[in-house]
Amino acid sequence: MEKVISTSELNEILLELIESAETYYSQSHSYFEDMYYTGCRSIEPLLIDRWKYLNGNVILSTVKTEAIRFFKTTELSHDLLQSIDDTLPPYGGLTYDQLTAEFRKYIKLHPIYCGNRVADTYLFRYNRAKQLFYETNDLVKVQEFFGWQSLDTANRYVTQKLVYTSHKVIFG
Repeated sequence: MEKVISTSELNEILLELIESAETYYSQSHSYFEDMYYTGCRSIEPLLIDRWKYLNGNVILSTVKTEAIRFFKTTELSHDLLQSIDDTLPPYGGLTYDQLTAEFRKYIKLHPIYCGNRVADTYLFRYNRAKQLFYETNDLVKVQEFFGWQSLDTANRYVTQKLVYTSHKVIFG
């Protein structure tokens, strides 16, 4: 069975995950919340040395492009903010692998594919781009929020088809 995931359905699935009481690690909720509101790459909230305060906001130097992204403190979890303050690992020291395993175990539909790859926690990134475009109807605002160099990248994230399949997909 193959099903295209709508923008609203993707948002609902991720919100349900954030609000779920079923996760093994309680700190994973903060991670999922940060991923939902920031649309960061999965590893970025864990790299606390990339986060700094600037004029009452929080900035992130992104992993791939070193772009600077700005966030209000109200957009980030207490856990992440406390870790930035203390320069300690966030989310109780949970690792990327532990958090990704939590995601896979507790998300309503898994796997969801983006092209020929399982999207996993990148779904938060796609969702943030799609939600921002839905709110503003402006690709430039999406591009600026993420710090992308081209509108093409923003357009790909906004228009990318995400597909759930109840069986493993084999390509090639």
